[in-house]
Amino acid sequence: MSATTIPITLENKFLLNREEVAEFLRVSQRTVDNLIRRGEIKSIRIGGSIRGRVLVPRAELLRFAGVSEGTDNTR
Repeated sequence: MSATTIPITLENKFLLNREEVAEFLRVSQRTVDNLIRRGEIKSIRIGGSIRGRVLVPRAELLRFAGVSEGTDNTR
């Protein structure tokens, strides 16, 4: 994480982009892409199929990570 990056908190976010998902899981964005492509993490695409944004719902990320909504492990 660079000095200018603000750590994400999931409390105020409903959808997360690939970068935020990668940071939360502590993996690369390529790994996030692979997880999405294999169907291990469900995502939605906003916009066109080429330049559209891939977003992951917070609940799906927490499900994948095995974290319940009520725990404080979401930071």
